[in-house]
Amino acid sequence: TLPGAALLGATVVCGADAAAQLLSRLLATALDTDRLTLPVGALTTFVGAGLLMVVARRRADER
Repeated sequence: TLPGAALLGATVVCGADAAAQLLSRLLATALDTDRLTLPVGALTTFVGAGLLMVVARRRADER
């Protein structure tokens, strides 16, 4: 259903954003820098799109 897909999509994108921010902090700590600037928006978009493709393919296979 559309509301379920929208909720799943929002969850995937939020999860990808959180993972990108965590990765940025972990890399800054590992490289012993004050902060590390990663294009979190681009990373979120890339990871979110990949995860949405996985979900879409699973849904298509179930039909």
